[in-house]
Amino acid sequence: MKKRIISVVLAFSLAVANILPVNAQSDLTPDSLEETDTLNDDNKVDTKQEVNEEDNNQISDKEKELNALLTSAKEALKELASQKDIMALVYLTDSYDLKEKPDSSSNSLEKLTSGDTVFIKDIEINDGKIWYFVSHNDKKGYIEKAYLAYSDEDFIAFEDKYVTEIKNLLDTLYALDDGVLCAKSSNYADIAQFPSSYHSYLNALKKAHPNWTFVKQNTNLNWSSVIANEKGAKSLVPGSYVAAYKDGAYGSGGWYYASEAAIKYVMDPRNYLNEDSIFAFELLTYNSSYQTKTAVSKVLANSFMSGALRDNKSMTYATAFYEIGKSLGVSPLFLACRVYQEQGAAGTSPLISGTYSGYTGYYNYFNIGASGSTNAQVIASGLSYAKRQGWNSVYKALKGGSQIVASSYILAGQDTLYLQKYNVTSKNTYNHQYMQNIFAPMSEGASEKKAYMNTGSINNTFVFKIPVYNNMPSSASPKPTENTYNLKFDRNGGDPDTSKYYMYWVYGLKYGTTYKVAKCNYVKSGYDFAGWNTKADGSGTAVADQGSFKNLTKTNGATVTLYAQWVKKGSGNTYTVKYKINGTGTGSMSNQKITYGKTANLKAITFCRTGYIFTGWNTKANGSGKKYGDKA
Repeated sequence: MKKRIISVVLAFSLAVANILPVNAQSDLTPDSLEETDTLNDDNKVDTKQEVNEEDNNQISDKEKELNALLTSAKEALKELASQKDIMALVYLTDSYDLKEKPDSSSNSLEKLTSGDTVFIKDIEINDGKIWYFVSHNDKKGYIEKAYLAYSDEDFIAFEDKYVTEIKNLLDTLYALDDGVLCAKSSNYADIAQFPSSYHSYLNALKKAHPNWTFVKQNTNLNWSSVIANEKGAKSLVPGSYVAAYKDGAYGSGGWYYASEAAIKYVMDPRNYLNEDSIFAFELLTYNSSYQTKTAVSKVLANSFMSGALRDNKSMTYATAFYEIGKSLGVSPLFLACRVYQEQGAAGTSPLISGTYSGYTGYYNYFNIGASGSTNAQVIASGLSYAKRQGWNSVYKALKGGSQIVASSYILAGQDTLYLQKYNVTSKNTYNHQYMQNIFAPMSEGASEKKAYMNTGSINNTFVFKIPVYNNMPSSASPKPTENTYNLKFDRNGGDPDTSKYYMYWVYGLKYGTTYKVAKCNYVKSGYDFAGWNTKADGSGTAVADQGSFKNLTKTNGATVTLYAQWVKKGSGNTYTVKYKINGTGTGSMSNQKITYGKTANLKAITFCRTGYIFTGWNTKANGSGKKYGDKA
């Protein structure tokens, strides 16, 4: 009978919950309910309708306790939120309607998607549910606790002190079973939100690290569009990588445009779902228990930053990163890894020497504002930016760069290493990307993972924000492979083949490798040999007799034919190269005559276009033809 009686009181409590202030106490009692009691033959109240006064008082005490605890929680959370930004991610749902009030039936202010970053400001309870008051862009509203993931240890400590007890009281009063709150259940509710092609990777990580939480970031972007938009100067690879990763030189600084296959490989989130790369998706908030000064020191141990600042021997780099990260509320390990990525282990860049001519005493450790197609342009632009910012000490450069990264990237929603390189958020999509190196998220993530391993904190509570795209391949994009192609020769009207006039096929030429063509054995009566071409009519790629060539095709396993080119004897074996500015500019360049079969350098450019940097010549105006460097 006791269970039946409690249910009557709870029905009353729920009915008034939405019209009483959170901290108010109801004056109503069960006696004020509509009288529906029935009398039995002995003029006694039917026990099925009886209200047990003892139970009623017990519930009333619990409600008072809940209200008092909520008041304390609200005060504590507001104090914490005034000290730092409390970041959280929407998860366990494809989309969520930000509510005007802490009520499922309340008006929707904005539709959030899985992976969106919000900032927690306050706490409320209603209908037995815990709600957080949050901000997202210019909107403020309510989200159920169940649909937020976070790794901020100060906030988790707040929840341990207040919210756990609030939930226990709610469970007692409302008999709720809020199973969705626990992302560590046996069915892994967080993993279930992802496409099936993610599951095997995430299940393996969850099994090894039960405290890790995975949040699906719904990008709502089509995979093919993403790849197309990341091509060009925003995606570069170092010259040390094999040709399959490259698609032509980017200026003269030793960098190359990334091939489409390379971009697909590094952008496919499934290629990061392993122990070494997962931290490219780590939510970059500050957590004091494991993001310690010792942990930062281990990151910097084998680099030029292992000791004191270059211009201040009283402070170490580890101390600087730790203090700066703590003050900004972002991971000091991330800040240290970012500078390590930008400057390398040796730290020999003029951007951080403090001695570069014209910029003595200025430093730019994060390479912010440093851009250009030559080293000189990159250095000058980066140090000019540092001078404008007043970064005339190492500490100022570290702090100033950290503030920009924190405010312009992390707190603006680009809050993982991956998103800082590949901006697939809804703000400035495909733009506002911190670096051009396509491997930066993987390498920085590996450095952070190593630091956590070295400090024994790899099994701490981490939240990983992992993008999902529309129409992705059914499996992870593979690493680019080194393509090979075959070469055959065509006499193209020359005299009939004999054992004397024969050119052998060449097999297994590697894309990206330079080769030299053999001496031509073909002859044609009344004609002189004028070199080779990939088209019979001479409109393709030309190769001189015994000249050098490379990358005649990008297609793996293809066979390229070189056609002999012939000119009549005495007809003048030359052709003309015409130079065009390809746009509006100044300057002129005369035509250049080149002898067939002979190697010649192109003229140095004398054209000028304001606001543009010359990157080379091409036989097609849109850059899709044969590429040549300046004076190549």
